[in-house]
Amino acid sequence: MAHPNFLQDFHVKSLLGEGSFGVVWKCVKADSDQYLAIKLCKYNAAAKREEKSFEKIRKHKNIVHYHTSWKQDLSKKELTDLKVLLDSPSRKQSKFT
Repeated sequence: MAHPNFLQDFHVKSLLGEGSFGVVWKCVKADSDQYLAIKLCKYNAAAKREEKSFEKIRKHKNIVHYHTSWKQDLSKKELTDLKVLLDSPSRKQSKFT
C-alpha cells in the first residue's frame, strides 16, 4: 500500500492540539471526505519510539483508532509549507484551509 502525501491527500481544517512532540490537526481526506486527526512531527528518535508504541497498542481504550504512520520525503516547497504548520500551530487559519 502506498503511503499518502500529506499536502496532496489531506485538507487541513483546524488545530486540535500541540505538544512537545508535534502538532495535531483536524484534516479531511481529499478522496473520501473522511475527517481524521493527523499528528505532524519532526521524525527523530522520540517519534520513532512513539510510532512503535502505537503499533503495539492499536486497540487501547484511550485511542479511538490508529490508522498508520509514514515518513515523507519533501521537496523544498513542501518543507516550507509543512514548516508553517509545525512551527506556527497557533494560527487559526492557514493557506491549507
